Amino acid sequence: MLHLIAPLVVLAQTPTATTAPLEHYRLVHVAPSEFAGRPRLLSALGFDHVAQDAASGALELTANEEQLGELNANHVTYTVVIEDMASWYAARLTPAAQVAPQFGAWLSPPFATGSLGGYFTFAEVASVLDQIHVAYPTLTTAKASIGTTLEGRSMWMIKLSDNPGIDENEPEVRIDSMHHAREPEGMQSSLWFMLYLLESYSTDPLAKYLLDNRELFFIPVVNPDGYVYNQTTNPGGGGMWRKNRRDNGGGVFGVDLNRNYNDHWGWDNTGSSPTTSSETYRGTSAASEPEIQAMQAFIQGRQFQTALSLHTYSNLWLYPYGYAQIYPANNAQYVEVSNLATVINHYQVGPPAFILYLANGVTCDYDHDVKGSLAWTPEIGSSSDGFWPPTGRIVPLASENLLALQRTTLAAGAWLRVLSKTTTEIGDGDGFYEPGESAGVTATVRNSGRFANLPGTTLTLASSSPYATVTNGNYGLGAVASFNQVTSSPLTLAIAANTPGGVSIDYTLTLAYEGWSQVESGSIGIGQPTPFLVDDAEFDWGWSKGVAGDTAVSGLWTRGAPIGTNSSGQPASPSADNTPAPGVQCFLTGNAGGGAGTDDVDGGSTTLLSPIFDLSHCGPATLSYARWFADLTVADDTFAVSISNNGGQSWLPLENVVGNANSWTTVSFDVPSFLPQTANMRLRFVASDAPNNSLVEAAVDDLQIVIYDSAPRLNLYGKPTLGSTVLANVTGPAGTPFVLRATISSTGGATAPPASLANTRVVATGTIPATRLASVPISMTSRPAAVGHTFWLRAVLGNGASKPSSNWASLLVQ
Repeated sequence: MLHLIAPLVVLAQTPTATTAPLEHYRLVHVAPSEFAGRPRLLSALGFDHVAQDAASGALELTANEEQLGELNANHVTYTVVIEDMASWYAARLTPAAQVAPQFGAWLSPPFATGSLGGYFTFAEVASVLDQIHVAYPTLTTAKASIGTTLEGRSMWMIKLSDNPGIDENEPEVRIDSMHHAREPEGMQSSLWFMLYLLESYSTDPLAKYLLDNRELFFIPVVNPDGYVYNQTTNPGGGGMWRKNRRDNGGGVFGVDLNRNYNDHWGWDNTGSSPTTSSETYRGTSAASEPEIQAMQAFIQGRQFQTALSLHTYSNLWLYPYGYAQIYPANNAQYVEVSNLATVINHYQVGPPAFILYLANGVTCDYDHDVKGSLAWTPEIGSSSDGFWPPTGRIVPLASENLLALQRTTLAAGAWLRVLSKTTTEIGDGDGFYEPGESAGVTATVRNSGRFANLPGTTLTLASSSPYATVTNGNYGLGAVASFNQVTSSPLTLAIAANTPGGVSIDYTLTLAYEGWSQVESGSIGIGQPTPFLVDDAEFDWGWSKGVAGDTAVSGLWTRGAPIGTNSSGQPASPSADNTPAPGVQCFLTGNAGGGAGTDDVDGGSTTLLSPIFDLSHCGPATLSYARWFADLTVADDTFAVSISNNGGQSWLPLENVVGNANSWTTVSFDVPSFLPQTANMRLRFVASDAPNNSLVEAAVDDLQIVIYDSAPRLNLYGKPTLGSTVLANVTGPAGTPFVLRATISSTGGATAPPASLANTRVVATGTIPATRLASVPISMTSRPAAVGHTFWLRAVLGNGASKPSSNWASLLVQ
């Protein structure tokens, strides 16, 4: 997304209950080339929340009459896409069918069913705070006013903690919202977090930890007067008023409360405006507005370790500074916590002065400079959500920010987490975990919070495997300093002498501190893994691209060297395959290049099927592949991967990839954990865009199977049609010569292998390479008479008298 946002100039009048506001906003599209050579023109014209349309690349500008006039005066060509933004927003606010939300269904009205198109009105917010306190009197205070607005309304605050009436010596967190009156999703998201904490306190260890070890202060509506004004002018929701209701004279109203703080106030006229009609008018002086006077007094009276001021929109996670392009001295701390906070919502991280626009006199700069808080200004929602996301997006947007609020709350105190864990072999030193040996598990623990942890922190190793005995299961951690880490000594488990090769020993590593336990899972594969099948997609061994029942109209599966596309600064389809050079090919959904929206999956699903592979003659196998899944704009689609052991007659899910996973990721699975291994194994990859409302791209590369058998093994891979090429894979000790022998042909449909190697002929010879896997292409006959006949192949290894042989493997010519 392109962000070139600057102040917006708006004129307004005091409304009555039936009078619409004078300001009129349109959504217009402008080609980026219109601003070529005039880089400051957008700022000079005062546009707010400029985005880039993913499909066309056009700049999306929300413009009032004055700004349209400026576009015309500067000879900028534009197209009006939406004539009336307020009416367009209102039309999307349709709280119809009552679907009980995860949190707040018991409220009156229930969460996301408020009177303002699903959003709570200001009066309903006050009522909700009262209801919450009545329902949870031991975890909340009664709502209290931190100050009074110009029009005499209270700025309500509520505190959550396990002892809310006591000022405990615990890290403090503040979450406020609605400095801007047209951004109610911030208020809904803060209430959602509040409801999660309270409703999950008795069932979720994290919610209990946060309330037991933090003091959280919520101010859902910082700008009550502006919000009530929007309620009056647009009772169905969608009102576009931003500022408070300061009478500036001459029929002009409003100060931008998020430009009125006493921190670099009025630093320049780009980050705020001295013009009373501007959307970013900063007021006559720093903290001139009673709302900001109240906020500053409240901030001064507390010691907030972390603070968030929620806004909409742009999918951004902003931190200081806004007034100038300067990074804070503790930028590394901001980056660390911000990146951890945004792993689900994938918001762009950085200071607004670099990734959004200059803004002085703002909340997060004040928090950071005056009180030393770690402070953020999240911009919730995409350009398609806008200032008033549709009613159906209230809960999804609140949900996608829940983890972010949890983690910034954790960062206010000690926040210990297992940064990494390492297993080491304790045995013969060959690096493989074998029966009779031991394994050591070492963990690095990182403190991503602002305080050291309390004494009594422990790491505990456990395993329920019948093949493992924990021999040293506990490690005591001392105090880990803020934004530092320590590494434990090895915790150990013994591997039973009768452990079969290929078995995975699962274990858990529990980090416990301050009454909260985090469990990390891991596994140790027993035996020496031997490659059994490697398909790097550089040759098509018989994959099926598309099946009956597929509904996608574009972005169908193909194979090629990826061209790559991007959307709003994020990769949509890969620009390279996953295989190291000289590999270049992979399977992917569409590969025409161009814009991200021209070749993505649209209109339904598209299916990719692997060739059938034989796992009937080996022990437990581990299967892995590299995959890519981009689900941009609206993350509501699925990349479904399934496995079959009957050639595709029935399927069992391996994984359902959701969210945006737009980078190559290798995943592995123990096949016997899902279903019995047979000669008819197959994989299915289904990428879907349903509903058809986002950019979906998928890719697959580097299918691999490893086994743990020491005896020679043979598998045949590919689609044995007339004239095709299949792959014979032979395992064995490195440097061992081998001969691949085959029957000339059995009778059609024969299923039993030959009794001996008699009447076989040599079809290939070679030497097992260092990887212990020899892969030999075998050309199939082109004679039509061979269709329906079965060929049997077997590998013979070695030169001496004892020549071990592999299993028989068969090919039915199709």
